[in-house]
Amino acid sequence: AHVWQRFMGTVEICKQLGISRSHLYRLRKQGILKPITHYWRSGDSTNSPLLWDLETVGFALGVGSWLGLLISQRVHHFQPYICM
Repeated sequence: AHVWQRFMGTVEICKQLGISRSHLYRLRKQGILKPITHYWRSGDSTNSPLLWDLETVGFALGVGSWLGLLISQRVHHFQPYICM
């Protein structure tokens, strides 16, 4: 069973949102993604990896809610039958 994970590392969040690492870091540098709201360090060191909040980063990128993101990735789309 898949367990949904809200907080994740850079590689994982880029995969989930379909964006590049450079795009993610550019948004951070531009101030669109803010510390504590969107990300934080996983340790006390300034070299500690960043942890990202999938829900708040998704909202900032206009993806929508985490639930919408989760559903869009898990539900198979289908074409409805057209009765003539």
